[in-house]
Amino acid sequence: PDVNVTLHSNQSSDPLFIYNGVQVLEIQLNGAGSKSTYTIQITKAVELQKLEVFLDTNDKPCNSSMLSPMFNPDTSNYEMTVPVTTTFIKFTPYVAQGVTVTVEGLPVTSGFQSEPIELRMGRNEIIIAVVTADSSMKKYVIVVTRLQPVDANGQPVRSTLERLVVTGGVMQPPFDPNTFNYVMDVGDSVATTTITVGLVAVDVSCQIQKENQTPRKVTPDDDEASRAWELFSGANTFKVLAEDVSHMPVTYTLV
Repeated sequence: PDVNVTLHSNQSSDPLFIYNGVQVLEIQLNGAGSKSTYTIQITKAVELQKLEVFLDTNDKPCNSSMLSPMFNPDTSNYEMTVPVTTTFIKFTPYVAQGVTVTVEGLPVTSGFQSEPIELRMGRNEIIIAVVTADSSMKKYVIVVTRLQPVDANGQPVRSTLERLVVTGGVMQPPFDPNTFNYVMDVGDSVATTTITVGLVAVDVSCQIQKENQTPRKVTPDDDEASRAWELFSGANTFKVLAEDVSHMPVTYTLV
């Protein structure tokens, strides 16, 4: 809002509130038969005041040292590494009055947690945007690396799936990325099943095939393969084929 203040020589004004973004101050000097105007443009940086990070269902923010570098409102890019067991992350941003903030495009109220963000194995880039009423914007980029699983010898596990869910019965054994053959018995009344997979990274490609039918491709943003598959009496064989840019294909078989 506009504020008009009249002052005399050598008199100081009361403090003026400075909003985030760009503001213009005009100072008019009125003398005997003359008037001069001075314009001062003040730009206050758009920034996060504070940022808290929460892993999974933990109610306490994680140690600030997990962010590298440690959070500073003037620093825009960060990295952090989380254990393989961490499946999602949340952020609590703090901003000044009149400033809005989004986490991955979704509005978040200052001082409140964002919606959970699922973490895939490997690299996850998360963007927090701060915007003022005059559309000034600052983005913070946080790259979260979820560690890959390792075997008993500490060697990386060759895995392309982190989840395999089948409806209609209980899959045996329970899914493990390094177990490639499964069976599941279903009752006579079960006519269809759905198969949903979780890919460990965005560069993993996957398709599901039932015997001689056309394979259905799976992508991180597409659940086409989760449509119902018709089940016939007897054995129904499904193959889940997954591969990334550096590995030979991995095949999971379900009967």
